Amino acid sequence: MELLIKMSLHLHLFFIVAMLVLGLINVFISYSEKAFLAFERKIKFLMPLYYMCYASIAFTGLILYASMHFNASHTVYMMIFAWVVIFVMSIKAYKQRKKMDANDDTLRVAYKRFMLQKFSFDLFLLLIVGMLSSML
Repeated sequence: MELLIKMSLHLHLFFIVAMLVLGLINVFISYSEKAFLAFERKIKFLMPLYYMCYASIAFTGLILYASMHFNASHTVYMMIFAWVVIFVMSIKAYKQRKKMDANDDTLRVAYKRFMLQKFSFDLFLLLIVGMLSSML
């Protein structure tokens, strides 16, 4: 049991760091890429990796939560809240992407701006929750 908890914790932290790195790459792409088609191609490549890390964080978090006998603390609530907020923002990004017309430049600019804000907020939220949970 001890080995499962250690491995889950290490995987949980690994996927959090991987999500932070992918988020930084996405912010850089959103900020620096001027051509929309190149931006979209790069984002479409990185998004499955980003969401795989996101799902892995949820899975390893559930394993750790079960190993704590489902005793919730304030850090668990913070992490669940951060997970839900990122999930809702991802749904909004997906909906905004589906509404976008291929030739409408105003929607493209709005989508790029939203993705930059989304990834920046995801990074901010992950860092804040990570720092607060390590301090408490």
